[in-house]
Amino acid sequence: MIRHLLRALTLLSLTAPLYAQTDCAMDGYGYLWAGRYRMALEAFNLCMDSETNPQLHLQKGICYYEMHELEQALSELKQAKQSGLPQASLWLARTYALQQHPFNTINELQHYLQHTPQPQVKSIQKDSLFNPLHPTEAWLALWQQIPHSAEDETLNEARYQMRRNNYDNAHAILEHSMNQGLADQKLHESNAQIYLQEDNYQMALYEMNQALAIERNPEYLKQKADYLSRLGNYSQASTVLREVLALNPYDFNTRSLLAACAYKSGQYKAAQTELEKCKKYQTNPENELLAAQVYRAQGLYVDALRCINPVLEQDSTNNKALSVRGMLFYDTETYKRASYDLSMSLDLNPDDAETNYYMALAQWKLGRTQEACFFMKRARSYNEVEVQEWLQKNCR
Repeated sequence: MIRHLLRALTLLSLTAPLYAQTDCAMDGYGYLWAGRYRMALEAFNLCMDSETNPQLHLQKGICYYEMHELEQALSELKQAKQSGLPQASLWLARTYALQQHPFNTINELQHYLQHTPQPQVKSIQKDSLFNPLHPTEAWLALWQQIPHSAEDETLNEARYQMRRNNYDNAHAILEHSMNQGLADQKLHESNAQIYLQEDNYQMALYEMNQALAIERNPEYLKQKADYLSRLGNYSQASTVLREVLALNPYDFNTRSLLAACAYKSGQYKAAQTELEKCKKYQTNPENELLAAQVYRAQGLYVDALRCINPVLEQDSTNNKALSVRGMLFYDTETYKRASYDLSMSLDLNPDDAETNYYMALAQWKLGRTQEACFFMKRARSYNEVEVQEWLQKNCR
């Protein structure tokens, strides 16, 4: 998990002007994101035939590291480091740790921490790869070099209160520091996270906007898009996600989020375009399920089934996939098949309002009035007005 987080952070550290128009670079990052490292290497090698860029050495080094070809990884990463990329030192440290060279590992971590404006301290400290170093004096000395600011102390106090579900105390600690003139992004971001725990999305959005007024951090932009989506403002969330992609067009996870926002706002062609960009490099159940919903919304039922069936072949207990396929069968007037899939989905998640709604309609079409009324009563939160009208008309 930590390794994938670090790889994602490396990708997020890139910016579009590096070679945003280069197809081989897009392919390289796409295959790297998907974990297809040999194909990523081939794409990056094509880029190196036409241009020289230290980022190419860094990404090739990551590919070799992931394939456990450590000598090749060291060669590429050292070239990236010599070109002034401090992120390369973190991957050099990981490579040396695998080779069980503690002295070199510590040296590279020290270089990374000294030359990176916002080092991923917590991720490194939690990384099990470095566990053998923990008892050593060199490891302890490494972290003593990291200065602790007033903001850090405030965040630690607030997080402690948050872990104990003392949200009011956590808010008070953060707001007191901000009232004292501490204008730190992390304070606003932490306050937003507390509001998120309280399901207060409007205040979470307000705090995230305060954080982004200090700096347009891509990770914070994605959090803002999440809050906007929770508030149902999918169009504005899409605009924010496009800003993230303008900074890093190789962030395919953000493309998936953008596709979801486009779908929820009725922009089905835009959603389809983003999903196809992701599918070129990796097929995953979440994207296939979303693609099925996009096709269904356009009345392309055969295409939708082609997406959903492999998901259920891989996991027959995917209740969301069962629900969507059941709705597809309902749309195509295959009511018995719809009833079967929707029933299976409700066995796994009986409280899903939309699934109950379509189950009620399927039962009604099959002439099962009592069952239809039962399921429709469980679907009130799907569309309260429509459900109530249906119940008054059909259920006495």
